[in-house]
Amino acid sequence: MATIVCPNPQCNQKIQVFLVESGYQGPLRCNFCHGAFLVDIQEGKIVSSKPITEEELAQMQEVQRLKAKFRRG
Repeated sequence: MATIVCPNPQCNQKIQVFLVESGYQGPLRCNFCHGAFLVDIQEGKIVSSKPITEEELAQMQEVQRLKAKFRRG
């Protein structure tokens, strides 16, 4: 588990992220401001972040679902 600070400058709340590996690259939603971001987390710290739209988030989640489906397949 990593505790990171929300990349939204108006929020800055601490978010607990449960990581299977030491890093993560992908979408993240803040539990407090509900902002969606594309993040790169390395060793529990955000290396980079970019706000994304709800549509972009939905597309990324669909791609992840399809990848998981074909891995199980």
